Amino acid sequence: MKIAMLIEAWNPIWAGGQVHVWELCKQLIEDYNCSIDLYVMNLKDKKKHPKIEDHLNKKLRVIRVGKPASFSILSRIKWCFNVIREVKKRKYDLIHAHSDLPAIPAKTLGFLTKKPVFYTVHVSSFHWRGNKSIMRHIERLFHQYFRYTHLFTVGSYLTKYPLKTKKVSVIGNGTNLKARLSRKEKEKRTKTILFVGRLHEQKGLDFLIKSLKLVKKDYRLEVVGDGKLKSEYKKLAKNLSIEKKVHFSGWKNHDEIQGKYQNADLLVLPSRFEGFGIVILESMVSGTPVISTR
Repeated sequence: MKIAMLIEAWNPIWAGGQVHVWELCKQLIEDYNCSIDLYVMNLKDKKKHPKIEDHLNKKLRVIRVGKPASFSILSRIKWCFNVIREVKKRKYDLIHAHSDLPAIPAKTLGFLTKKPVFYTVHVSSFHWRGNKSIMRHIERLFHQYFRYTHLFTVGSYLTKYPLKTKKVSVIGNGTNLKARLSRKEKEKRTKTILFVGRLHEQKGLDFLIKSLKLVKKDYRLEVVGDGKLKSEYKKLAKNLSIEKKVHFSGWKNHDEIQGKYQNADLLVLPSRFEGFGIVILESMVSGTPVISTR
């Protein structure tokens, strides 16, 4: 079976959705001998990436679409139209898109090619956003009102709402136990609190920074990730006089993040809402305790 897989962000952005897609591709190839073309944005990066990358004995091709661009809403919308043109050049048995905006090219390609369209929702926030939020209505359109051949969601929250799609499956995120447990034991060092994720309001890093002002013991907070709120969070730490204890490391690749888990004493995920935080699983498998919001 030949699959066209669609997700916007890829290296240098590496978060839960990217881990999910990578592991899904690996299992589809290993267990079902699928061939997969993974279409992603061509994001600006210090490291140069080829337009087409071969992985997993050339069963997986990562295809970067368009010119190098930032992860802005304008670039993302432009990518949606460009990826339709790219996918149409090849023949596939099905199309599998991952939330959110890839719903647009996936539905369009499904109509043009008459092929099945699968769609995975990694997180829904319309239950949290106010009625005036544009993103609330966009998410509801993609998640509730678009009809797919099969809808997957990593959390059961979405099933509480009326959905146009008839076939809906709740499949929680997983992690590669063998890959994690085979790594070396964690070394002892000074206390390190770890945060891994996008610097976005959803992830609640502001809660964590404010709470650290109350911590009396010596510690350092390492923030792995990046986003539009980075300068705001740096300013918050400075206003609380803890800027020397908060270190922003930026995005790290998959192996580097695993090392961060093992070198941390505690992972904190203070999200305002989540689908199914993969970082929680990865941290626990690495033997690092987790504090998270429900």
